[in-house]
Amino acid sequence: MTQVYIISLKESQRRLDTEKLVSESNEKFKGRCVFKIFDAISPKHEDFEKFVQELYDAQSMLKSDWFHSDYCYQELLPQEFGCYLSHYFLWKECVKTNQPIIILEDDVVLESNFMQALEDCLKSPFDFVRLYGHYWGGHKTNLHSLPIYTETEETEASIEKTPIENHEVTPPPPPNPTQDVQQDSIIETQQDPKELSEPCKIAPQKISFNPVVFKKIKRKLNRFIGSILARTEVYKKLVGKYDDLTTKYDDLTTKYDDLTTKYDDLTTKYDDLTTKYDDLTTKYDDLTTKYDDLTTKYDDLTTKYDDLTTKYDDLTTKYDDLTTKYDDLTTKYDDLTTKYDELTGKYESLLAKETNIKETFGESRADNEKEALFLEHFYLTSVYVATTAGYYLTPKGAKTFIEATERFKIIEPVDMFMNNPTYHDVANFTYLPCPVSLNKHAFNSTIQNAKKPDISLKPPRKSYFDNLFYHKFNAQKCLKAFHKYSKQYAPLKTPKEV
Repeated sequence: MTQVYIISLKESQRRLDTEKLVSESNEKFKGRCVFKIFDAISPKHEDFEKFVQELYDAQSMLKSDWFHSDYCYQELLPQEFGCYLSHYFLWKECVKTNQPIIILEDDVVLESNFMQALEDCLKSPFDFVRLYGHYWGGHKTNLHSLPIYTETEETEASIEKTPIENHEVTPPPPPNPTQDVQQDSIIETQQDPKELSEPCKIAPQKISFNPVVFKKIKRKLNRFIGSILARTEVYKKLVGKYDDLTTKYDDLTTKYDDLTTKYDDLTTKYDDLTTKYDDLTTKYDDLTTKYDDLTTKYDDLTTKYDDLTTKYDDLTTKYDDLTTKYDDLTTKYDDLTTKYDELTGKYESLLAKETNIKETFGESRADNEKEALFLEHFYLTSVYVATTAGYYLTPKGAKTFIEATERFKIIEPVDMFMNNPTYHDVANFTYLPCPVSLNKHAFNSTIQNAKKPDISLKPPRKSYFDNLFYHKFNAQKCLKAFHKYSKQYAPLKTPKEV
């Protein structure tokens, strides 16, 4: 089965998405191809310096087409060198297994025609086929079958809907109070009086009356009754006085309770006032301390103010001196402004000449753009295509790339090297429609950050005319290579009307 390698850095944020793509693709294309992750070579690799010494030549790079192009700002970055090495070692793996492979980078998305493209590549005689191309924005194709490609980001948003439960709380029914009716039954018990027994009948007896005894008894009885009556009156008076005293005692007790309550209230208020007094005393002490501190600071500030006043007078004198010097500089600035305006006019004139040269060169380059379609899906163009997002490679093509790298060394980024007919004779085909596209990670480069444009005023580069020569030379080389491969695969050419 064909091996599909995805180049990915271990420490990259893209790693999780890459692992997911490998897992899903192996499940989807099971039995047809195998997806694997290839750990990209980074500057942190233990043998990185060794690779640089073996495969890098700074002097040769200064003569390369890339160095003289508009894409080069400096020599190869370590990350660009590591990217080249990652592809280089996969080429060696292709030669080792002697089987065609697919090489992808970790910012791609597989399109629906990926497997069809792989099968068509395996059946074709081509050694190198790009699976992605992003160059049609500046290239006007004449083939009716070519789509206009637009890069899109994959965004998936999972919306989880959580059902909302309505919990209705039904209050319990109102209680049914039982009315206990108590019926009071009055039981009246009546007893019938019994007739008393008849009194005993005593026979009257004859009693003799003694007046002396009767008087004594009467006298003692009167004394006894009088004593009882006298004591009863005293008792009544004492009871009355006791009741009066009890009433007065109750009144005094009530008044005492009221006074006790008022006393407690006053005691509480006194305690509150005492606490507030203590708080105020503490605050007063704090304010006194702060006042003393402020007084000290005020004295210090007064001293500093006097010092600053003295320094201000000195600075005023110096300011007057600087004002005089400023007037002199203003005069000189006006002179420089005049000279700057003259230089700006000359600079704009040079820019106009440069623009005219570019337009002339652009028209000339447009005349050299050629294109053709082979086997209905394989696109060949003389336009400089540079992308390594995904491509198909045979052992023959891999061996050619390896030999060219070891001969010329790594002097260009890998995407431009693979497209440059100066270093090898491998035809650059692109499969249409493109079976891979770019995902959201393509907007964040792992090699270099976007460069900010330099807006400083400077004349055109001295080597610009040399660059024009290299541009024209490259256009001629690409056109020559196009005619070579177009003639080589002429029997497979597809008419434009298809």
